[in-house]
Amino acid sequence: MFARFPDLVSIVIPIRDEAANLDRFLDRLVRLRYPEGAVEVLFAEGASRDGTRQKLLASFPLLAQAKPAWQFRLVDNPSGQIPAALNGALAESRGEIAFRLDAHTLFPEDYLERCVETLLRTGADNVGGVVVAVPGADSATAQAIARARGDLFGAGNSSFRTGFSSGPRRTVPFGCFRREVFGEVGLFDSRLLRNQDIELNRRIVAAGGRVHQEGGIVSHYIAPATFGDLARKHFANGVWNIHATAVSPRCLSPAHAIPGLFLLAVAASAAFHPWAPLALLALQIGANLARAAAVGRGVSRLRLFAAFLVIQTAHGLGQWRGLLGLALYLRRRRVQLLPAYRLGLSPSANASGTLETTQRYLPLGPRGIDATRSILTPTPPPSLSRSAPSSSASSRSP
Repeated sequence: MFARFPDLVSIVIPIRDEAANLDRFLDRLVRLRYPEGAVEVLFAEGASRDGTRQKLLASFPLLAQAKPAWQFRLVDNPSGQIPAALNGALAESRGEIAFRLDAHTLFPEDYLERCVETLLRTGADNVGGVVVAVPGADSATAQAIARARGDLFGAGNSSFRTGFSSGPRRTVPFGCFRREVFGEVGLFDSRLLRNQDIELNRRIVAAGGRVHQEGGIVSHYIAPATFGDLARKHFANGVWNIHATAVSPRCLSPAHAIPGLFLLAVAASAAFHPWAPLALLALQIGANLARAAAVGRGVSRLRLFAAFLVIQTAHGLGQWRGLLGLALYLRRRRVQLLPAYRLGLSPSANASGTLETTQRYLPLGPRGIDATRSILTPTPPPSLSRSAPSSSASSRSP
């Protein structure tokens, strides 16, 4: 554990097909401050088809001019998948602290500094803030979707979306990680195209580490702009909720299962009374109408109601699609899913201090998770031991 601001921190950014958002994101990126040392930024570009790579490379001279003390590098990510992008960039990074940033999110200018201050003050292994959804377009629908994405009925019990409190959490968005954490619990699980951050945080907490949310660090996430985009996003989220649970059964809270369980209740209730499904759907509609009326000030309440329904239904359908796909796959292949720490997801540091990715990545199909045929010898999860931060932990280096 270090007790001062590190001389070098790393920012890893998975990026693919972001040409439309790139200018706005880079403008906010160069506004970030880290006055205590140098910063290296690694863009893991994933075979974009919209000119993102060319546009990003053309921006490097301007980025270097705006931030002469920073280093900007491009890391190839041929798979185009987020966990592979993160792991590849982390393997080439050198900073004592690693930040994960996202091109769809706008971060405050003091984000780096405040995250490091919180990391030092709390002794946590990973620090994150809260995320406020902002409209993806200048339309009534986009405004309603953004409001829904930050409400209990649209975001569930995600504390980083629905509140501004601080303290220990199961997970936080993005992340400001101590570098040694990756050597102790492993990198991101490459089998998970989504929820890989939740699963990694689960490993950190299971190993005795700390994940901390700082309510005063507020970022802005660009929400989907249309109901179609919203439905596709939450359907995919539902699918990957199932796959993440299969890999790490306790990485998601029980509340994540509510959309799928509600659809099951609607279908099963027909066995008791032919009108029972309609009664349950009427209850859902009434609850969402009441919620939209209560929290819809400043946006279209009808569109907010529709956004709630789209999120809940698409998420539930995605969960059942994930269950069906996973069951068929496992039956066909007769394989065993193993937690991440049993799969050798542990990087090692070489003489130069950079991480070498020694993990065995499992095959990943286009629609979901694959697993290994071999049954590996179970090993206990790694252990993290952290001493309480000293009173001088937040002091800056001279």
